[in-house]
Amino acid sequence: MKLQKMCLAMAAVLVLGLCACGGGSTSSSAGSSSSSSGSSSAASIDKTRTVTFGYSGMPATLDPTVMLSLAAQVVDDQLYDPLLTRNFDGTFSPRIAKEYKVSDDALTYTFILDERATFSNGDKITADDVVFSMQYFQASAQHAYIYKDITSMKAVDSKTVEVVFSTPHPTFLASCASTLHLSILCKKAVQQYGSDYGKSIDKTVCSGAYVATDWQNEVSVTFKARDDYFLGKADIENIKFYKFADTNSAIVSLQKGDLDIYFSPVSGTAYTTLSSSSNVVLESFPSSRFEDIHFNMKNGMFTDIRMRQAVAYAVKAEEALAVGVDNLGKTTRYPGDGHSAIAADPDYTSPNTISYDLAKAKALVAECGNTGKKVVIKSYSTDPYPALNTWLQSVLNSIGLDSSVELMERAAWLDACNNSQIEILILSWNGASYDMDESLGNTLKSANAGTSGNYGFYSNSTVDGLFAAANKLTDVNQRAAKYKEIIDQMWKDVPLIPLYQTTNVYPHSSQIKTDNARSYRLYGYQWTK
Repeated sequence: MKLQKMCLAMAAVLVLGLCACGGGSTSSSAGSSSSSSGSSSAASIDKTRTVTFGYSGMPATLDPTVMLSLAAQVVDDQLYDPLLTRNFDGTFSPRIAKEYKVSDDALTYTFILDERATFSNGDKITADDVVFSMQYFQASAQHAYIYKDITSMKAVDSKTVEVVFSTPHPTFLASCASTLHLSILCKKAVQQYGSDYGKSIDKTVCSGAYVATDWQNEVSVTFKARDDYFLGKADIENIKFYKFADTNSAIVSLQKGDLDIYFSPVSGTAYTTLSSSSNVVLESFPSSRFEDIHFNMKNGMFTDIRMRQAVAYAVKAEEALAVGVDNLGKTTRYPGDGHSAIAADPDYTSPNTISYDLAKAKALVAECGNTGKKVVIKSYSTDPYPALNTWLQSVLNSIGLDSSVELMERAAWLDACNNSQIEILILSWNGASYDMDESLGNTLKSANAGTSGNYGFYSNSTVDGLFAAANKLTDVNQRAAKYKEIIDQMWKDVPLIPLYQTTNVYPHSSQIKTDNARSYRLYGYQWTK
C-alpha cells in the first residue's frame, strides 16, 4: 500500500482548507492575493471581542447532512471536522485522521485517527463514529453519490477505519476533507436525538474547534472556541455568523467594523469601495464557482434542442462576466473550465462549441414557431442574479421571445427547481472538491436530476457511462480525456450554456489574518500580531 504520512506539527495543521492566501495587507502565497489601504496596530485590537462573519444565506439546521449549500458549509466548518484537510497544492494534511493509506489499485482507503480527538461532550472520537458518519451521509439523498460503489466500510479497531470500493473513486479523499460531504458526527448523540438532531444547539454535538452557544433562526449563530479541542484552542475565541441577504448592508457593516469577514464574493462597486477602505483586507483566488444558463429539459419550449441552440447562438459570455462580477473572473467553455484550479480539467475547446450568431438564433426561434412567445426567467434576489437576469432577458428578447423576470424567495425558488417548474435559469455551482467530477458532473449526471446542480433534468446514458469510466481511472490525464468526450456531448445536447468562472474576493477586517482565505474555518484565522 502507498502510505501518506502527515505531519502533526501545528504549522501544518493550520494550512487549512483548499488554498493558501496572504494575511495582513500583502500577498504571501501562490494562487491568491491580498490588498488593503491600511492595517490596525496590535495595540488597538481587543482580542476578547467577538469576530463576526457573514454570508447571504443561513442553514435551517445544524445537521450537516440535510442541506447542501455554502451557507451550511460556513456553519459546519466551525462545528465539525472532516477526516482531512486539503491544501492548495492538492495534498492532504491531518485533521481527525492523523494519516491515511490508499491501496495501489485505489480501491481501499485506510484512515488512522488521532487518539487525542474528542467530541464537545467529552467522548473520544472512535472509528465507530467515523463509520457511522459515513453511513449517515450515505443515507442522505444529496450525498449518496459520494459513497456509491462502496462494498464495505468498517472499524478495524477503535482508531482505524477501512473503506473499500468496487471501482476507484478519485475524488473520495477530497470529500473526506470537506465538512459538506463528511462531517464527523457523534454516533451516540445522533442516535439519542434521532430526527431532532441539529434542530437546536442542545441537540448538537460537535467534533470541530467551536460549539454553538446561541442560534437565532434566519438571523445568526454564535460560537465559542472549545477549550478541549485536540489541536489547541482557537486564537479567536468568540465568533458570530450573520445572514446578510443584501450585499450593500454587508459592505457598510465591513466599513464600520461591525462585520469582520464576508464569505460572499464581492465585485463591482462593492469591490471598488472596499479597496479604498483602510480597515479592510481583500483576499482573492480562483474559485470553483461556475455560472451557467440552464434549460428545463423535462417540459416547456426548451425541450426542443433548436431553442436551446438559439439561446446559445445569442449569448456573449463576456457580457455576462461584466454584468455579473464586473470582470472578476474568466469566461468558460464548460463547467469546471478552471485550468490549474480544477483537478483533471482537460483545458479543451470542443469542435461542437456554439459561437455567437444572432441571425441564426432568430431563424431557429422562428423555425420553431416561437417568435413572440412568452418565457419567464425565475430567480431569487441575491446578487448577482437580478443583474444577470436582466441581461438574459435582453438576450431572449433579441431573438424574438417575449421574456420577463420573476424574483422569488429562495426556498420557493428551490422548490420550483426541484419540481421542474422553471423554463430557463442562471445557476451557479460552488464545488467543494475542486475536481472535474464534481464541477462538470453535478450538472450533467442523470443521478443528480432535480437536485444538486442538474435542475434542468438532463439525462444521457452515454454521458453517465463516461463519468463512470472516468471514475475508474486514477491518472488525471486519462480522466481528462473522458471529460473531453463529455464536453463534446454536452455541446451536442446543449443542456446548458457555460458563462464564467469567478475570481473570489473575500473581504475581512485588517485586525485578523489568514493563510487560507479559501477556507471558511475560522480556526485558521488569527489576530494580527
